[in-house]
Amino acid sequence: MVLEELAVTAKMQKSGSKTTVSSAMKSLDINDVESNKKEHQVFEPRPYFGVSLSSIVEREGSEVPNMVVKCTDFLEKTALDEEGILRLSGSTVEIQEIRDKIEQGNFDFTGRDPHAVAGILKSFFRELPESIISQEINNGIAAVLTYGEGQEVIDEIKNIFDSLPKPNFNLLKHLTSFLVKISSHSDKNKMNTNNLLRVMTPTLNVIPGIISLAMVNFDYIFAVPAVVVSETPVVGSSENKDGPKEEIKSDSEESSKKKKKHHKHKKDKDKESSGTREKKHKKEKKSKKEGSLAESEGSESTKKEESANKEETQEREKVEKGGKFS
Repeated sequence: MVLEELAVTAKMQKSGSKTTVSSAMKSLDINDVESNKKEHQVFEPRPYFGVSLSSIVEREGSEVPNMVVKCTDFLEKTALDEEGILRLSGSTVEIQEIRDKIEQGNFDFTGRDPHAVAGILKSFFRELPESIISQEINNGIAAVLTYGEGQEVIDEIKNIFDSLPKPNFNLLKHLTSFLVKISSHSDKNKMNTNNLLRVMTPTLNVIPGIISLAMVNFDYIFAVPAVVVSETPVVGSSENKDGPKEEIKSDSEESSKKKKKHHKHKKDKDKESSGTREKKHKKEKKSKKEGSLAESEGSESTKKEESANKEETQEREKVEKGGKFS
């Protein structure tokens, strides 16, 4: 359109028209110019795949990568009842198309196959340069799951998750919440916790057991401590100046105290149990010893009795022999 207008302007100049180039330019359709710009606009790539998690959230200023949020939102709205969601594969061609759109900043998945969008989500986690849970932390969790038991295991897992870098913790929380929603529709989508584990354990490169434990204990493990802040004293107020300051406590401090109390109780109980076992062992040892002595004494008594009987028998035989000779 622009070139056509310029050609018309040049022709008019040759024919001696008084219309100038500048006036011809003013007559151009502004909408056509803007449209032409958009057609040739080059988007700055926004890589998501194979890029560190920290760099993505820093670039976006987000807690969880926008791409992940858009994918899970789409799947929650369209695919909670989709059979085999996260397990069945989408079209390779469509997945590549979606990847290209995402890296151009386009997160519109309208009309897309849910399995392809789920495939994109899994690709993101698989291609992270570093697993969302590092190998070292994986090993620590494995030790807890192997040697710990009961509430102690859950407490330790919570402590480990709390120590994760903030972007990792936020992403793990978001993903686990999404998986809980998927499993809550397992009667229709056939994706119960066990089936989700088969898919997501290799995808996240974590040891078996972490995901299921996080899903079952989601509210406790991912709870954010609520800090109770005391009322700010008025500056210059004599009432608050020398008065006692309220102690600022948090749920995490209370939880820590409860855990210490629990461990102390367990330690005392173990100590008491150990003392009881030791006393029982001594008692059994003493009883055994007394039994041995009694058995020994009984054996000596039996020997003496047998000896006496033998002597009596010999004496009787002598008497009988003497009677025969007389």
